[in-house]
Amino acid sequence: MKGTHAARIASTVADAPSFWSELGRTLFVNLGIMGSISLLLNLQRVRTIPLGYLVTFFLGVTTGLFLGTNSLVAVDLSGVPFLAGTATGLTIGGAEMLGYACLIGATARISVYERQTWWRWQERFVRVRSLRDIRLSPGEVVMLLLGVALIVGAAYRET
Repeated sequence: MKGTHAARIASTVADAPSFWSELGRTLFVNLGIMGSISLLLNLQRVRTIPLGYLVTFFLGVTTGLFLGTNSLVAVDLSGVPFLAGTATGLTIGGAEMLGYACLIGATARISVYERQTWWRWQERFVRVRSLRDIRLSPGEVVMLLLGVALIVGAAYRET
């Protein structure tokens, strides 16, 4: 993964001169970029499926591909610092992913644009309601706040 955009962004965040600037950069990437992508994708849906669900699918697949082995189960993590750091990273990543899932789940109903098929690329998204018509229920607001809290907590722990 060396030389990829994700590695460059991660090194920029990690090179922050202080704790608070690193936390701010981490929150900008996690909430500002990833959260915005998730919420903006939820403004569109194909039939009844919000496109924000693609983010959780992508995160699940990539996490399963890269970290989904059970090779660490029989290993005592306290003896090897690298493995202990890996376990800490997995818990932070899990909290972030759960936070994204909460954000996406809480805003799944906010779709403004809709189309009927996945495969007809010529088909346009049709506006089904206005942004002013969007209202979150109390449960959705709680879930949205829980998602933000998980992402902020994971960013704090990561920093």
